[in-house]
Amino acid sequence: KDEARGIVCGNALTMDWGDLVTPSKDLFIFGNPPFVGDYNKGDIQTEELEAVFGDNYYGKFDYCTAWYYKSATFLNGSGARFAFVSTNSVTQGVQVEPLFSLLFDLGWRISFAYPSFKWDLKGATVAVVIIGMSQDMDSLSPRLWNAEKTELEDVPNISPYLTALSTVFIKNRKTPLSDLPLARKGCGPIDNGGLTAKDPAVWEEGKKDPIARKYIRPYIGAEELIAGKERWCLWITPENYNPEYIKNSKFLMSRIKIVEEFRLNSTRQATKKSATRPYSFGEIREVTENYLAIPRYFTADREYFTASYEVPDKEWGLPIPSDDLFEVVDPEGLAFSVIESRMFKAWQDLVGGRLGTGNRFAGTLVWNTFPLPQLSKDQTDAIIEGGAKVLEARANHKDASLKTLYDPMLMPQDLRKAHESLDRAVDAIFSPSASSKSFKTEEERQKALLEAYEEMTGEKERE
Repeated sequence: KDEARGIVCGNALTMDWGDLVTPSKDLFIFGNPPFVGDYNKGDIQTEELEAVFGDNYYGKFDYCTAWYYKSATFLNGSGARFAFVSTNSVTQGVQVEPLFSLLFDLGWRISFAYPSFKWDLKGATVAVVIIGMSQDMDSLSPRLWNAEKTELEDVPNISPYLTALSTVFIKNRKTPLSDLPLARKGCGPIDNGGLTAKDPAVWEEGKKDPIARKYIRPYIGAEELIAGKERWCLWITPENYNPEYIKNSKFLMSRIKIVEEFRLNSTRQATKKSATRPYSFGEIREVTENYLAIPRYFTADREYFTASYEVPDKEWGLPIPSDDLFEVVDPEGLAFSVIESRMFKAWQDLVGGRLGTGNRFAGTLVWNTFPLPQLSKDQTDAIIEGGAKVLEARANHKDASLKTLYDPMLMPQDLRKAHESLDRAVDAIFSPSASSKSFKTEEERQKALLEAYEEMTGEKERE
């Protein structure tokens, strides 16, 4: 206790650590910073993050990232090391590049790591990672936890995505790196169920109303898409809005009234303002062509994306995508075919975010950064044909939901074979010799993807 100057209790982010210890090669900082995600940060926590990071603060940093940066700057050049148990979000999604580029610029490297695992913390299960960092890698061999062998293994490098691959930072993009179409977030209703009621009885009533029936459309979010559930909505836009017509429908007027009251009672000014048009969604992005529907969140233990390809119903037209989805206008089916390949799933697993241990898709970070090289007509045709075979196989099991079809234990053989055929077409784009040597592991695919990303962006590997 004398050498450590006693035990000190307080806020580690507001203390001056120099008053407590002197950085040296014999000093180790380690611990378990508070688990507070970006969305749950309070004003005080944001102020503390801003104080630690200064001009380097990134608004989407989780609270625990401050411990990484404060440790890195406090111990800089001393030969000391630090390690933390923290939420897995710091090694996935949008936080990776802004956080670890700062640490790497100071000369820090990952000396050991346990990739994401579930930790039972007093009855609450948290998805965490363990990361150790050092500035003296000449005397250390990076060691990465191998869950299959249940041991730490020596590896050449540990990237900030906690793989044994080279360190290449994937940066958010506003537009796709490749020739793929833009992925847009679906439509937010902001309606308290007025326009998107879940109760089937509501829509049975609406369909009996000849006026309301003209405005009823299928409505899909992640749950409906993956679990195969049916849902409906009222889709009234500036193009089809007719107040004289609508006022004669008791059904429409009652649903619109629910929306108006909800928006007027909101504390958000933008929502209050939208109460002047309570008959329509808060966000209107109508799709008029076949489109790829991508769930924002989905279970991680799938070999392929549980995405869908939406075409118009003869009676009801195209489904309206909710803001639980991203939609990509895809008249020929190329985007669907690409996302349904193992190559794209490998990219999602490498750079995409997580919700616990589940996948979280992002248009700017996952879709826009996917390094699909420019395709020849023959390559494009082969990929589209592969995607069409996947859709044909799904149609053979039309009573089964995507949740069931893509359960690893239940996946039908015809669907699996269709995906394998599609994989060969996409793999060939990233490996000229793929016909004789296909990718055997996800890590092999990720290595090829990083090489393609470097070539397409000019982003350099960090030594």
